[in-house]
Amino acid sequence: MGLAMAVATLFELERPYWALISAVFLQVRPETGLVIEKGIFQILGTLTGGAVGVGILLVLMPYPVLAVVALAVWVGANAVASALLRRLNVVYGFAIAGVTAVLVVALTMLDPAAAAGGSLFRIAEARVSEIIVGAVCATFASSVLWPVRVKQALMRLARNGINELFDYLDLELTAESSGNQRHRSADAVLQTIVALSDDASAALFEGPDGPGRARAVSRLCQKALALMATVQVFGRFRRRHPELIGAELDAALDRLRQAIQQMRATRSEARARRIAQALRRELQEKPAETERTTPVERMLFRLMRTLVGDLIIVLRANHAIETSDRALLKAPALVPYRDPLIGAVTGARTTFLFLIGAGAWLVTGSPAAVVLMILPVIFSIMFARLPSPPAAMRRLLVGALIAVPAAWAVAPWLIAQTPQGLAPAVAIFALPLFFALLAIPDPDTRHYGIGFAIPYILLIRPGGEMAFDAREFAGLSLAILIAIALVYLVFRLINEPGARIMRRRLVASTTRDLQRLGDPHRTGGEEWFDARMAERLMRLSAYDRALPERERHLTDLGLTGLNLGHSSLRLQRQLAADDTPEVREMARKWQRSLAHAYRRASRGRQTRAFRERSARLLAALEGSGRIDSDGRALIQGSLERLALTLERLAATVPPAASPGAVSVIDRARS
Repeated sequence: MGLAMAVATLFELERPYWALISAVFLQVRPETGLVIEKGIFQILGTLTGGAVGVGILLVLMPYPVLAVVALAVWVGANAVASALLRRLNVVYGFAIAGVTAVLVVALTMLDPAAAAGGSLFRIAEARVSEIIVGAVCATFASSVLWPVRVKQALMRLARNGINELFDYLDLELTAESSGNQRHRSADAVLQTIVALSDDASAALFEGPDGPGRARAVSRLCQKALALMATVQVFGRFRRRHPELIGAELDAALDRLRQAIQQMRATRSEARARRIAQALRRELQEKPAETERTTPVERMLFRLMRTLVGDLIIVLRANHAIETSDRALLKAPALVPYRDPLIGAVTGARTTFLFLIGAGAWLVTGSPAAVVLMILPVIFSIMFARLPSPPAAMRRLLVGALIAVPAAWAVAPWLIAQTPQGLAPAVAIFALPLFFALLAIPDPDTRHYGIGFAIPYILLIRPGGEMAFDAREFAGLSLAILIAIALVYLVFRLINEPGARIMRRRLVASTTRDLQRLGDPHRTGGEEWFDARMAERLMRLSAYDRALPERERHLTDLGLTGLNLGHSSLRLQRQLAADDTPEVREMARKWQRSLAHAYRRASRGRQTRAFRERSARLLAALEGSGRIDSDGRALIQGSLERLALTLERLAATVPPAASPGAVSVIDRARS
């Protein structure tokens, strides 16, 4: 903060306090890679927004109302774009692009005489320069003076995530575990995966090992999700169909659970990998096809080998995060869930907030009204992806309520001390800000710190020509509090669609992907499917946490969809051994039937047509004779398992047409 203020003052920028505000937002996550990434997007957003603001002024300077309309379109477009992306630093870049244009236009129109002649570009340059100075200074401090590597955060999150994953695998393999225990454990894993995914891109900015580290994080996240989906199969069979599990398979599952507990207990990643590799060799040496094993048991033995193989990949990926193993296969990054409905809601909310502030600015012409145009836009875009934006805004308001009296106490004293020297003034101003900045990196106190720091800086406005006017100070204080309270109220009024609507849309997108898996030329297989399913799972889990414990099924719905995709891909590879036209066509129809059955089961409806389609597929295989009896038995076991999974899902999920189910979801969401 001090460096930003010193540089802005050295270059005689008109409003150096904007450099401070710019630097505050970059300290939300002080890790070097994250600060550099956010700084880059902040600078790009600032330059873009500044150019748009100048363009609006050149064309619409004499028409303030039309200029406001153009700004509203620009702000809304940035809000929509931010809702369609996952990377938080990119979202921040869109917020800055919208706000910078507003700053350039509003602050220039407040003094149109000063913008006469060629000084328009000078004013725009000053606004852009102030924000860029803050970004550069924060990036320099984080990179050179006090570097905190994002690598350490990734390593810590990966270790925690793997331990949480072991806990979840253990619970699923325990027949006596409760649904609530499994749900809480799954939530913990998914939240860690979200955090890992969000931070992975920042590793690219921390030297030549960064790309390898980012790939390792993507691989770990995808395989962790695959493990969660796969282990559910064994847990469900143990709890719901124990009669289908023979003594040999039951003993193998106990051995798997014992190995997972051993891996969880050790602190050595190398030892954990040795335990997993020993288990894989043990399963490979043990034949799955014997005279006593049923088709379902053969399928489960094969699935267990796949699970252990994925577990080894997770452990290897964890090692690669520490060492940036360049031999690790490239994994695609997780694909954000781009829902036009969510984008429309975010855009409408942000535009509505901007128009309220712009209306106040047009009516009053007050400089304080500019705050009503800027703060709501920043907070509406940046907080839209939080689990509970209204709760964050409440904390922000508490911080602002503390900042106002603090600024009232500091400002007169600060102005009185300034003629005596810069050092006393800096000390007076910096002490309250120091404690606010301490609070910002901690997620539990972050919004209190931001709520204090931003209003505190805006109210005091440190610079070379500070003055204290009680009337102006009171108006600005009121504008800041109204701006934050307004965002809170609008978030309550215009929030994301409810759990019922989003469940239907998320299931529909998963259904489309399941259908596309029937055509291997249109997809990239498991990696493609995992990357697309990851954020859907995270969103379903977030909605699930809002439901009562006994009604929670959305996370299970997402994991089931992920497992159906993996299972169908394995089955399609087995069916590829029979390339007759009849079997190929029957396989495509079966894939469409699976997707349709998943959608029906997600609404609590039975899926008898899927069994009929599976029977036809088996008949076509027998008629062709290209796949031997052992292969057909394995396919038969997979088809039976999938049918049982869909029937269980349909019995678990409340029917979508049931008024009681709808009211439970809506009541929980509200």
